[in-house]
Amino acid sequence: MDPIECSFIPIKKSKYAVDEEMKDGLYSSSVYNVEGFGVTKWVVCAYLKVEHKKLLDEGTTSKALIDGCLAHLNYMPEGARKTKKAQKPKYGNLQPLVSKITGEYDVVYKDDRVIVQLVTDDRQNPHFWGEGDRI
Repeated sequence: MDPIECSFIPIKKSKYAVDEEMKDGLYSSSVYNVEGFGVTKWVVCAYLKVEHKKLLDEGTTSKALIDGCLAHLNYMPEGARKTKKAQKPKYGNLQPLVSKITGEYDVVYKDDRVIVQLVTDDRQNPHFWGEGDRI
């Protein structure tokens, strides 16, 4: 899958938050039917900034669009130095949340952004609000 240039749209912790700190997503407190959920995998809700209208008009499918974005976000350049500890991508290993009913990715297109729910293997990523609940 070819990477598609995209980025997270930073959000506040709550629309009522007074402080101006922004992060890239929010851990969901809902329970999902995902293998390993609450043990090794958690769900993050986020907004992606990507030229989805143009890409969809050119014939790109929703699945290819999200897979391309995740390929871009999960990309990890070769380390400048060799270390014993395995490096992880900035946001953990992101995967799309797939609906068990429809078999489609859980994605909503709205205006200039894409609303997504993503599965990550990083329970306490500093780029997301909160932390993943353990079950």
